Amino acid sequence: MNIKSISTTLNPLQKTGETAAGKDTGFADLLKNAIQTVNGRMNEADALTQKSAVGEPVDIHELMISSTKAELSFRTLLQVRNKALTAYEEIMRMQL
Repeated sequence: MNIKSISTTLNPLQKTGETAAGKDTGFADLLKNAIQTVNGRMNEADALTQKSAVGEPVDIHELMISSTKAELSFRTLLQVRNKALTAYEEIMRMQL
């Protein structure tokens, strides 16, 4: 099992919209990366679930952690989408 430090996972000092190379990215790129990350976590959880279903040896704690990560990532992404949609609707309601 590979354990990473939390500082490599969450870098609180990194500015929003800036990559590790220092290149500015837009909101669309950040959203695309988030969707790809969530998709990867969901695929990983699905693969472990399928292995478990066919009887291959899988650590149950790895399966549960992977499933929980995928679920929380998806819920977070869904809330970001809801907030972005609400902001868009509010902007569209503004009168010029």
